[in-house]
Amino acid sequence: MKKIVVIIDALNFKEELLDAYQHIASVLNGTLTIVFLEDENGPALMVPNLTEGIPSYKYEIVLKAAREKERVINEHTALLEQGCEKRNMRFSFHKDKGVPVEEAIEESRFADLMLISRDISFSMLYDSNPPGFLKNVLTDAQCPVLVLPDMPTDVKEAVLAYNGTFSSMFAIRQFVQLFHDLEGMKITVAYVIENDETTIPHKQQLKEYLDGYFDNIEYRVLEGAPDEAFLNLLRDKKDCVVTFGAYGRSRFSRFFKRSSADNILRKIDAPVFITHP
Repeated sequence: MKKIVVIIDALNFKEELLDAYQHIASVLNGTLTIVFLEDENGPALMVPNLTEGIPSYKYEIVLKAAREKERVINEHTALLEQGCEKRNMRFSFHKDKGVPVEEAIEESRFADLMLISRDISFSMLYDSNPPGFLKNVLTDAQCPVLVLPDMPTDVKEAVLAYNGTFSSMFAIRQFVQLFHDLEGMKITVAYVIENDETTIPHKQQLKEYLDGYFDNIEYRVLEGAPDEAFLNLLRDKKDCVVTFGAYGRSRFSRFFKRSSADNILRKIDAPVFITHP
């Protein structure tokens, strides 16, 4: 059985995502480990010190905020447990308190797949889109990551981003190894022309590999800026998942630059599967 780790911001839990977690675990015949992350770098609980000019009322404000934070986390923990019980979900659960990015990377080291929400940020204020936390996790995760939209639906098609590089093929292999039981799924291989090369690199070898798992495969050659070409392809597609490789690590391919992946994460309402060697 595959181990699937779910990363959740303890202060921003959405019960409706439990249905997606349960469905993915069922498809992969996997076990769910749900991790509630709490950012330890919140406001410090200051002891009032009149000699340093810190009035006691400020201490009371911080103390009240800390109590409210604990109340919300306890409430979300109860909602999670009730939601899982209502759905007859089998799962393990634990809370981690620390630096969220570091905790998530450590969890990924011992997982076959990580599930994470697209808008997870651990920030009280807007920071970026996608959030900085998510971008850092995608860059350094040590297992494949499936980024979920707010309202995931059943996946009926996979769009595989491919440019002939090892990292793009690695991502495809990782996806296939995890989701190989979905032999009825439609597969679209998307190649964006690079360096005036209009032929899909190593297409015959790629075809031989994918034919061993899937029956309905289409190959598309796209032109233009990679993210815009990809978004145009995805605009008319419903219920699909998208794969990427080498998020934030490619120095050479214009297709797999972080900016292209970020633009797609911002604009499509579909799960995005990202991994790298």
